[in-house]
Amino acid sequence: MSESSLAPPGPVDDPHRWVQDYTRARRENFAVLSWVLPRRMRPGFAALYAWCRFADDLADEAPDPDTALRDLQTWRGELQATYAGRPTHPITRALCPFIEQHALPQRLLDDLLDAFVQDQTVTRYGTWNELLDYCRRSANPVGRLVLMLGAHADTPENAERFRLADATCTALQVINHVQDVRRDVLDHNRVYLPAEIATKHDLSVDQIAACIRDDHTARRTAVKCAGCPDGSIGLRALQPAYRASLREMTDRAAELFAEGRGLWPLLPRDLRRPVQLFTLGGEAVVRRVRQMQFDTPVRRPTVPKTARLALLARVAIGMPGSPPSSSSDRANGKV
Repeated sequence: MSESSLAPPGPVDDPHRWVQDYTRARRENFAVLSWVLPRRMRPGFAALYAWCRFADDLADEAPDPDTALRDLQTWRGELQATYAGRPTHPITRALCPFIEQHALPQRLLDDLLDAFVQDQTVTRYGTWNELLDYCRRSANPVGRLVLMLGAHADTPENAERFRLADATCTALQVINHVQDVRRDVLDHNRVYLPAEIATKHDLSVDQIAACIRDDHTARRTAVKCAGCPDGSIGLRALQPAYRASLREMTDRAAELFAEGRGLWPLLPRDLRRPVQLFTLGGEAVVRRVRQMQFDTPVRRPTVPKTARLALLARVAIGMPGSPPSSSSDRANGKV
């Protein structure tokens, strides 16, 4: 068992309070999301967020993939016990009532675990469709579960809502992959840029991974990047190719965000606001990536705190604004 132990520290009398403390300690984003969510959804969302966050920690904080796989399998066993009415962990004890109340299907949580397992065994993607399949399990279940917590059951009447939620969640995952190109390589040797997109722009995903690692070493040791073209100390020689590749990924994410905006009018106002915030936050990353000319293999783009606060204000007053312009719009002067 890794240090991200499945056992809580001692007896837990109030699992809901334990979950609140855990989520607040793990991510500052949770406080923002809790604030914008309708009050009726906050306890269920806290439990779901904690479940996802805990599984993510098991996957990414383990000392090696084998440990991560063992811990994830144990967490899957806890999920099975939860659906059998026998939860033992504070997180699953907190989540169990909402599973029953909203008929949350086990397959969606299993899909999330499958994605975490895949991260331990798959580090490269050949095609865009392969990446979309990963997003179908790593991101889309969260949007569907949030809709269910908001009283939108998985029924034919809600099929369009679920489809548009999938578009938004996939967009968020894709732009996160663009944003974290460097971090994913350095921390986990993962490249989510599909080889078919990279190859179209004369880029090898293994080459860019090698150059990111060499660039990292060069910054620390001032040693030349022997594995990169022209003896470069970084990624300069690959810049045109990786910029074109990441531009294509960013544009595809932007198109998915634009499609997902169709969900907004299909939701009650109290649930529309958090969905708008998810979308606007992702679109802000799209704009930032474009502003820095897709140089995410060199540095990770961030959205300034003032811009994040502005997004919150726009959502609060009901003026979310227009999506970022596409590459074709900019080429045609429609900015």
